[in-house]
Amino acid sequence: MLSRNVRVLLVLGLAGCGSSAGPGDGQPYVTMVGSIRSVLTDIHHPVRAAVVWVATQGGAVSQDFAVAGSFPAQFTLPLTELPPNEAMRDAPIPNGPSVRIANGTLIVYEDLNENGKLDLVSLQQPAVDRILGTLTNTELVYAEGQLVQSCASPSSDCFSAQKGFSLISVVDAAPNPDRACEPSCPWKEGAVSQLPLETLLSITLTGSPELAPYMCQSGGENRGGASAGSPPSLPPAGAEVFCSADGTAYDYQSCDVPTTPCGPKTCVSGWGTRDPSSAVPAGWPCH
Repeated sequence: MLSRNVRVLLVLGLAGCGSSAGPGDGQPYVTMVGSIRSVLTDIHHPVRAAVVWVATQGGAVSQDFAVAGSFPAQFTLPLTELPPNEAMRDAPIPNGPSVRIANGTLIVYEDLNENGKLDLVSLQQPAVDRILGTLTNTELVYAEGQLVQSCASPSSDCFSAQKGFSLISVVDAAPNPDRACEPSCPWKEGAVSQLPLETLLSITLTGSPELAPYMCQSGGENRGGASAGSPPSLPPAGAEVFCSADGTAYDYQSCDVPTTPCGPKTCVSGWGTRDPSSAVPAGWPCH
């Protein structure tokens, strides 16, 4: 699961057009709609939806919502409650007051113990429920208070946040290998954009073990990796490979799957280049 602390600042850089807060009388503040595709054949318990919010002290806090529609094929998810207080934290605004904000991810899970809620676990605890899928690269953001806007300088981006919910699309940074910069090439910047709240969302249920960290109540995912000065190497089987546009250089990252949702996770990275005038080496991953 990717770090979200940095994303808060990026989200605040967007022009706010989130929903205004509702009356708090059971009526939805906002309603999310979408469809679900499943490749799973081994679901034997109730399938439910929850928002997993980033907690102020690290880890997460979950919030279940009743789902309408032909769930789990299609869904209508009315958000009838605000994020829990444990998820609200101050986000600084340059040259202005801070604003309280929360960000989380919509997930679909199998309620294995059928207690009607997503059970988060702490370090080394085994999973109680099973994460089936999540809204990939899309986060739900809630900002508290009136519109706050401030610019650090005339040439800089303005930071803004509007009271209510917003739906944010986040494309994470990725290696951008180039023959001139190996073995420490800069990464491509991630892209952040705001989606209309009425966007038709799509979730694919895979049940991948890599989704398990969404159940972490407190921090996990300790990572290691090769240093930038490591010698070039071919990527191991299953590694995520990022190729240069001309196919003559690459970066890769390979991570193991922890035995428990919040257990330590080790990632190893590497790189490689080749002479474009020579034959393609055996096992070369880029074409």
